[in-house]
Amino acid sequence: SYQAGLDAGINPKLFKGSRTGVFVGASTSESEVVWCYERDAPEGLPLSGNSRALLANRISFSLNLNGPSMAVDAACSSSLMALDLAYNAIALGECDAAIVAGTSVILNAMSSLHFFRLGIISPTDMCRPFDEKADGYTRSETICTILLQKKKDAKRNYGSLIYSLVNCDGYKPEGIHFHKGDIHMVLLEEF
Repeated sequence: SYQAGLDAGINPKLFKGSRTGVFVGASTSESEVVWCYERDAPEGLPLSGNSRALLANRISFSLNLNGPSMAVDAACSSSLMALDLAYNAIALGECDAAIVAGTSVILNAMSSLHFFRLGIISPTDMCRPFDEKADGYTRSETICTILLQKKKDAKRNYGSLIYSLVNCDGYKPEGIHFHKGDIHMVLLEEF
């Protein structure tokens, strides 16, 4: 988050006390399982260091930010939901800027095994969203952070977010873990 500020051409120390929101997308927390339930650490640090609820709050605390601060768990779409919430918070005047982050760290082979048993891991190891050849998804790791600002405030601009919408594909005969592409197309049509 600090580096995202630097990359945006801002001294992150100037964030102190600002109305900058923090929105972090995170689904499962394998580090929480490892550090809270499989290993011992002093002073209860695993709870505050690995709790998904505190992912955004720790950034707000460390940079002394006073905007909305929340972790978002919407499974595969957690990071995009965090981006949507940040975009709308800026548009509604709830914050002046937003740090948007997404994180996924794979530490436990059992999670991958369970996803495989559900039949949602791609047997071809290829992720092909919105493609007729799509046959599942692949697991990967990342920690990504961006600073979202109004265009008039941006010193460095890599792109523009013009609009954001979300929906849910509801019931599918294939099961809850599968996406229904035609419902996602509704968002494109609404735009």
